[in-house]
Amino acid sequence: MNIITLVKYNDYNGNPTDTASDTSNDTMSDTNIIQEINDLRSQVTQLMTQLSTQRVTQPPKEAEKRHTGDTKQIKEKNIIKETTTNVVAKKDAAKAATLSRKESFYQSLVPYVGQYPKEMIRAFFNYWSELNKSETKMRYELEKTWELPRRLATWASREKVPSKTDVGIVLKDNSPEKYKKGW
Repeated sequence: MNIITLVKYNDYNGNPTDTASDTSNDTMSDTNIIQEINDLRSQVTQLMTQLSTQRVTQPPKEAEKRHTGDTKQIKEKNIIKETTTNVVAKKDAAKAATLSRKESFYQSLVPYVGQYPKEMIRAFFNYWSELNKSETKMRYELEKTWELPRRLATWASREKVPSKTDVGIVLKDNSPEKYKKGW
């Protein structure tokens, strides 16, 4: 035979001595609790709706890890790869800009043609307008300081000018009698 003992029976079912006012108070508090539950359900529904619309309108961001060794991979994922047409267009634009700057450098040398030999100006231009590997800058643009008149003067002073001395004249008649006159 099994015996079941009910614990706190009166707390759950009410006492027989409860009055009608106690029952109405319990009903009122139950009604307030039910109202709060309904309000919370409404708020949860609103939040869920907002969350689902944000997912549709904004793609979720990848979680970024902090210094765990794969930061290089994360950076590579974040880099937007350019199409080859964009890269080619940028290179063409850079090359065109460099060529226009090269032309303006050439024009800046024109006033010095009367002051220095034309060949020297041409050699100076060829040297200093040499492009870097990426063809975006000329040699003179990579210099920290640049004053065209001073650079030209230095270039001219270092230019090898053939000397006009009469060293090494070849005689047609190499007979020893010509050299014995004064002896």
